[in-house]
Amino acid sequence: MIHATRASVSPVELAFHEIWPEANHRSLMDEGLAQAIDQVGELTAAISKRFVRLAEYAADTDVDAILFTFTAFGPVMEEGQRNFSIPVIKPNDPLLETALAVGMEIGLLASHPIALPMIEQQLKDLTYERGRTIDVRL
Repeated sequence: MIHATRASVSPVELAFHEIWPEANHRSLMDEGLAQAIDQVGELTAAISKRFVRLAEYAADTDVDAILFTFTAFGPVMEEGQRNFSIPVIKPNDPLLETALAVGMEIGLLASHPIALPMIEQQLKDLTYERGRTIDVRL
């Protein structure tokens, strides 16, 4: 698991313990990534490069998959999905799949302001792929 905030570590580890206790999981964290985005207000090439280096390090440690836990790096996670031979899981994928299966009106909240437009776009892309129409509320 790759984290950009300390706050994501405990809930994700607890979820693994409760839902999939036999999984062998490890956490990598660079809190400076979230701080860098906060300072500049967007995902820059330099921040993206730093994130990619962290993901490459994780992939080089002989893991079976990478789970990202911070939404604000959506485009960089998608790059990882294209470039790594192991599964790369974005934190919103299961959530958005469930939301689309449950309803037509979906409200979005995010803990980081840069994440909201990325989540909204990801949701719109999913609905387009499925030929559906939904009402998104921010």
